[in-house]
Amino acid sequence: MKPKILIIDVEQQKARFYEGKRLKEVFNISTAKNGLGSIEGSNCTPAGILRVAEKIGAGAPLGTIFKDRAAVGLWDGRERENESPILTRILWLEGTEPSNQNTHERFIYLHGTSHESKLGTPNSQGCIAFANDDIIKVFNALQVGDVVKVVPPKLKASQARLGPPNRAP
Repeated sequence: MKPKILIIDVEQQKARFYEGKRLKEVFNISTAKNGLGSIEGSNCTPAGILRVAEKIGAGAPLGTIFKDRAAVGLWDGRERENESPILTRILWLEGTEPSNQNTHERFIYLHGTSHESKLGTPNSQGCIAFANDDIIKVFNALQVGDVVKVVPPKLKASQARLGPPNRAP
């Protein structure tokens, strides 16, 4: 069996699903509006190597609303600016590195969104949001233990901190 990995490209707001070394599918996503980070309560998306810890919602209808990981109803299809329900499926993540070890306790998921029109831009509250049809594909493709790698944007040379200039003695 070929290893499966989902690469989250924060700069491009894309998720790339690989089976072995073969790219199988690319999805538009939304990571956090607040950027990357692992501080509790920051509403940031954790960076680094994560793993699928739990899968919730198998067989639930498209647009199922989850609250505290339990199905509580169906989404009516309307986007509401002040609401961001967790929809369709949940893949609950856990961190594998010291910098993201609190990911599971922060309730960071891959899940469907009611803001599909905003996919491709950072818009979540820390989770990684997908179109509802797409999260079903991801849910079916990944198993508990599979890797999800969140890759930060590349640092542009003009933004790099190079340190103090060299000075002649």
